[in-house]
Amino acid sequence: MEYKNVFNKIISHLDSYLETGIALLELDSLKIEFENDLFTKWIPTINTSNLISKRIPNLNTERLKKRLSKGRDYSMEIEINEEKRKKNLKITFCVVSEIENQVVLIKVIDNSRNKELEYLIDSYAKIAEKNKRDLEKANDTITKQNIRMKNELEIARQVQMGMLPFNFNPNNNNIEFSSLLKPAKEVGGDFFDIFYIDDENLCVCLGDVSDKGAGSALFMAATKTLIKSHAVNAKSVAGIVSRVNNELSINNDNCMFATLFLGIITLKSGELLYSNCGHCYPLLIDSNNRIKKIKKLNGPAIGIMKNYSFSEQSMKLSKDQTLLLYSDGVTESSNYSDELYGDDRLAAIISNLKNNAKPQETINSIFDSVVEFEKETEQADDITLMAVKYLG
Repeated sequence: MEYKNVFNKIISHLDSYLETGIALLELDSLKIEFENDLFTKWIPTINTSNLISKRIPNLNTERLKKRLSKGRDYSMEIEINEEKRKKNLKITFCVVSEIENQVVLIKVIDNSRNKELEYLIDSYAKIAEKNKRDLEKANDTITKQNIRMKNELEIARQVQMGMLPFNFNPNNNNIEFSSLLKPAKEVGGDFFDIFYIDDENLCVCLGDVSDKGAGSALFMAATKTLIKSHAVNAKSVAGIVSRVNNELSINNDNCMFATLFLGIITLKSGELLYSNCGHCYPLLIDSNNRIKKIKKLNGPAIGIMKNYSFSEQSMKLSKDQTLLLYSDGVTESSNYSDELYGDDRLAAIISNLKNNAKPQETINSIFDSVVEFEKETEQADDITLMAVKYLG
């Protein structure tokens, strides 16, 4: 593998980014193979060492490798001194190649303005708190404003939930379907969809937008709409994903992105053509609750790199086999001890289902288990589950 060719390709995909430090990292060795001048300026070598752990001393390499091995990005922030001022840098790592020695793209941007804005917001909050005692006469107005905002958020939640096909009826003897989505806030970034492309092919997808709240909800709506729009005429799953990725990458100044699993099921044969873009590995559950994890990534999250060439895979679903899609809000739910729910607990719940369980039973059992695990802790991320059972 020639890293130079990979590096040049990545640079060509990032023409839209201004003032961005770029480097390529070999994940196994943690050595930087290539970097642009701005990366070197911001993250210089120490004693000529090219190890990323030396150049970023507070980097948690164990967590970095763990997240990247799952196809998920890893981000952190550091501060440097530049021209007698502190500069805040946001560093993002993402896998861009699945060769034996995985290649990781490192992107560094100046995050100082955002930090300054956060400081201003924090300062304003303290002033508001200090002056709160002087605003008693405005309580009625503030209360009415809060009610209005709450009502608007509730309407936004209803609109968002209304976009999702919770009550989708397959109207077909080949398929059973069930789903669940519980946002961490009034509105969230998780989404799913299931719809017929034609009489013989069913499209299923589940995605997770970066961040939470109103911004991610808007990005989610755009992503879901684009998928359905391009699925009608696309000849392949990779084609759908590539077109959606290109449109999301345009003018994406906030660097938002979405992990996504997108598949097309041919109803007569059970063939599943799919592409996994940085999302959690789906599970296949047979009638005896045996689990097979679909461990294949076909590209990074969408919205990051324009003109990225996504790949696709094909497999055949067996009779009474269930395709389970979920967001990381399931496996990364935590309890008071900061334990993660994890893949093992998910597998244990599935193993204890009754044989040949219906999708609704599978979804309910998993969700109830997650809620019991979290108990009184605040939900930190959206929880989304989707089960599609192929009846043959």
